Amino acid sequence: MRFFLLSLIYAASLAEGKLEEYQYKRGISPNDAGAMHTAAFEELGNIYKNKRPSSDVEFMLNVGNVMSTFCPKDDPTYQPHRVAMQSFQKIQNGAQKITYPSDFDKNLQTSIENTFTAIKALNVLELDEVMGKLASIRSDLEEMDYDKEIYHMLSLGGVSIAMESAKLWHSSIHDSEHDLHKTMTGGNRRLQGFNLPIIVASDIVGFIEGGLTELVSNATAFFHPDDLIRKAVLESISTSAGSASNMTIVVFPNLQP
Repeated sequence: MRFFLLSLIYAASLAEGKLEEYQYKRGISPNDAGAMHTAAFEELGNIYKNKRPSSDVEFMLNVGNVMSTFCPKDDPTYQPHRVAMQSFQKIQNGAQKITYPSDFDKNLQTSIENTFTAIKALNVLELDEVMGKLASIRSDLEEMDYDKEIYHMLSLGGVSIAMESAKLWHSSIHDSEHDLHKTMTGGNRRLQGFNLPIIVASDIVGFIEGGLTELVSNATAFFHPDDLIRKAVLESISTSAGSASNMTIVVFPNLQP
């Protein structure tokens, strides 16, 4: 089965559309992380506006296709379809967490934990209130002293992801005109079972843990922050997609193809 999935994944064509703006280029910033995340799900919305995925394999395949647009050609260190497959598997195996290295600044850790706290309020506060809290955390981070720039960049990118993810998934559930609304809800109005903080938290964990894992496996990543951010975004997108897909099946099992 695994070899069948891999053959499908690597034979897939690249996604086209709005993602052209974010095709591989140098000079991206941590704040671009959230914009790239949004662009990816806008493209998935284009694909699934009028239909639901026929299977998890198809959805995972298209997530990898979309993420491929962000990657440089002929660079074997970027493997968007493998990242998608592994992220979906991680979601099925249970909640993930961030494992901070010993030299990760404690103030940055506090900002990240404050981001999670703000996201947890999505089920009880208006979206604008949550966005205000996240904007405040981002402002504090921008003015914060830090020891290692790469960790500061990951922290800023995590808040950027949180802000865009909160808007995306809130709209996909509550806005009937959103391109992903039917995919997520099937038109069902019983939405109380959706736990938005879980999906958004998955985004944040995927981005930061993905970046930290890359730093451990590839020491040169410290000197290539553009690549680090881009690879962390791939982890975030695929983790988010896997979490959203898993939650849809749990809340509305009748929506399975």
